[in-house]
Amino acid sequence: RFVFPSLSLEGQSFWILQTSPLSIKNLLRAKFWCWLVPVGTISSIIFASGALAINAGPHVVVINALSSWIICYGIVGLAVGMGAFFANFDWEHASQLAASFGSLVFMLFSTLLIGLNLVPSGLLIFLRTLKSAGYTFTDANWYMAVTCGALLLMYLNFVATRWALALGENALLSRMEK
Repeated sequence: RFVFPSLSLEGQSFWILQTSPLSIKNLLRAKFWCWLVPVGTISSIIFASGALAINAGPHVVVINALSSWIICYGIVGLAVGMGAFFANFDWEHASQLAASFGSLVFMLFSTLLIGLNLVPSGLLIFLRTLKSAGYTFTDANWYMAVTCGALLLMYLNFVATRWALALGENALLSRMEK
C-alpha cells in the first residue's frame, strides 16, 4: 500500500530522474531494494511475534521470519513494478494514487501471490498431519519436502518480482518514447 505509489509520488519532478545517468531498470531496482529493507523488517517482526504468541519453538520463529522476507521480496517487487506500470505523475493529491484503479489491481495481484505462497506451507502442514496420523516418512523425505517447499516459495516470489519489474520498466520506457 505504501510502496505502490512511490514512483508516482515523484510527480512533476520525474523528469529529473529521466535525465539522471540511472536507467529506468536501475531506478526501479533501487526503489525495490530501498523499500524491501523496511517492509521486510516490519513483516519479520510481525511474523516472529505471531509465532512467539502461540508459543512456537525457536526453529518455527526463525522459519517464520525468513519466510516473511521471501514473501516481502515478491510483494515489494510487485508493488514497485505495478506502481511503475500504473504510474500517474499528474495528481492533485497523493490520496488519489492509493485509491486508483492501479492500486486495486495491485492489491488483487498481491492477494493472489499471497494465496500462491500459502500452497507450499499448506502442503507441508498436510504432510505433517499425515505423519502424525501414522503414515511413515523418513527424515530424508521430510527434509526433502521442506527444501522443495522453500525452493517453490523462493521461485514464486522471484518470478513475480522479475515479471512486475519488467512490466513496469517496459511501461515507463514506452511512456518516455511518446
